[in-house]
Amino acid sequence: MRLLVMLAVAGAVGTTTQQTLVVGEPVAFVPAARPATVVCDDLSIVRVDDAGTYLRLTGLKPGATACSFSSLLAPGQRAIYRFVVVP
Repeated sequence: MRLLVMLAVAGAVGTTTQQTLVVGEPVAFVPAARPATVVCDDLSIVRVDDAGTYLRLTGLKPGATACSFSSLLAPGQRAIYRFVVVP
């Protein structure tokens, strides 16, 4: 199993960045703000696991979903990412 690393760029509120995931391949994802609250529109498409210093994202099935990463330490700081999962 291959683990890719993606570093998130600090995003302004409302800015959406797109990332592509492959079904079944976990990716280490570091949002601009940690710790963060994560809210995804469709958790049947992507799974988000806390791995300590980063989040592990795994594509579950082809599709797309938006996820919001809100800083727990700086209320109001939020980045939105669109994850596209491909076979």
